[in-house]
Amino acid sequence: VIGHVPEKDNIKEIIKNGKRTKVMDIMLQDLEYNSLHCTLWEEYTEEMQKHLDQHDCPNPVVVVIQLCKLKKYLGTL
Repeated sequence: VIGHVPEKDNIKEIIKNGKRTKVMDIMLQDLEYNSLHCTLWEEYTEEMQKHLDQHDCPNPVVVVIQLCKLKKYLGTL
């Protein structure tokens, strides 16, 4: 999956299976404006936030995701 990130939420801490974990919801969008909501988990949330903090510029952030798993989270895919 390849897309730029037009919007993102802040990192949230949730409890999943009795364990505290970090999540960040982002939206990926391709050149035809097709959108995909994606949830980053654990260390990926911190990597994304670190990148965004270090590269605060007007250029789009492009994300490439491979080996991901499609499943419902909070009622949506």
